[in-house]
Amino acid sequence: MFRSSCIGIRRAIRPWGLRQFHNTSRWSESEKGVVDGSKLLAKLDMLGLSSKPANNIESVLENGIQLSNGIVIKSPGKDKEIVGALLLGSEAFELNLSGKDNQQPIFNIINNFLVEFSNESLNIFKLVHPKPELVVVGLGKKSRILHESNRKFFNSLGIQIEIGNTRNACQSFDLLATERPNQIAALILPPNI
Repeated sequence: MFRSSCIGIRRAIRPWGLRQFHNTSRWSESEKGVVDGSKLLAKLDMLGLSSKPANNIESVLENGIQLSNGIVIKSPGKDKEIVGALLLGSEAFELNLSGKDNQQPIFNIINNFLVEFSNESLNIFKLVHPKPELVVVGLGKKSRILHESNRKFFNSLGIQIEIGNTRNACQSFDLLATERPNQIAALILPPNI
């Protein structure tokens, strides 16, 4: 009795156990042989037909970002100030991060690890309606941590945050903004900070 039940189980498992995950028999005759990975990935791109947001980030440069509409936000700016970006709705804004709010710097990097924005500089998120569901924060060329006071500020507004270095934050923003247009914002420090 035990033997027959084991055979039945083996027969049920065998097709799955011997099946190849990447079976080339599913591809058309023109696609057999050398397979171009980009063509295969293009077929699997679920967001390929989705419209890109107006403030889509085309590329991250050594000293700034380039948007798909051709605008380039570079830092340092013309007057040697630190320039960041705020991407909100379908708009892109340059942020002068070298100034001061009430004698306090707009942002401060503590021990090259912890980034703190002044609360006055984040007040734009209190004024915006509708508020974004998520703000992607790019904190420069390295992975850093956002200060607890800034986390509490966003939490008090009901806004979630995603934090990373600038390059990864830009990639996350593009993907998320394509999936959920006008619900995602980004606060990006320049990639050379």
